[in-house]
Amino acid sequence: MDVPSPVAGARAPDGNAMEQKASMAYLFEVWPMVVLTLVALYAARRLILGGAPPSRSASSGPKAEDSEDSAFDDGAGAHVVLIDPKCPLGKRMKSNASQACTFDHGICVGSYTLIHKPTDDEELLASGEYPYAEHMHGRKRRWEFRIQFRVTSSIGAGEIWFGAESGDDPRPGLM
Repeated sequence: MDVPSPVAGARAPDGNAMEQKASMAYLFEVWPMVVLTLVALYAARRLILGGAPPSRSASSGPKAEDSEDSAFDDGAGAHVVLIDPKCPLGKRMKSNASQACTFDHGICVGSYTLIHKPTDDEELLASGEYPYAEHMHGRKRRWEFRIQFRVTSSIGAGEIWFGAESGDDPRPGLM
């Protein structure tokens, strides 16, 4: 049994356009959750560690009065923020939309969008007359997921750690 390609726009073994579109839709459902879960995990890590990361210099490290985010570490553990990246009211956003989908989850605000080439229509692809062609035409990549976010809570400086969860229907080869 052939498994649909997880890469947006990749040709399925039998060339079925419906499988390609289903694969593209699945990617769009998964990647926003991946990125926003990563942001949530970073915030949780900062809450657990409470303050700046360990100093890499020869000094004894930051002093307690220098750490502005020590209020986040109450000794009771971490607060994990789960973020659902669907557009407002759970509506799904179409790829190549003229405007990005926005989100606001208390810990961060931002927007995301998915753009891709029309790989199911060779004539349209060759013409360069498709949405975002000024950016995508002539490049090897078939799709891009763009996210822009701003953290609205004080979480401290240091490394950023991201994590991901694929959801209920992981497809082989996606990650």
